[in-house]
Amino acid sequence: MEPKARKRLQIDASPELIEEIEKLSKSLDTTTNAETVRRAFRIALWMVRERAAGNDIVSIDKDGNTTRLVLLF
Repeated sequence: MEPKARKRLQIDASPELIEEIEKLSKSLDTTTNAETVRRAFRIALWMVRERAAGNDIVSIDKDGNTTRLVLLF
């Protein structure tokens, strides 16, 4: 089986978005914007699939309190 050819995706981003990507990159310990965006996309895709399956996504703090995540999409 041949590997799938990669396609280039280019976006225009505001300075604010670039700053957020850079912060996220530090948190994720990624070395490129491309890897940061790929990881963020995988997380978003997982969230959408979980919600489509009828599952809730929650945050649990150190004291055990839960907050249900409400997705806007």
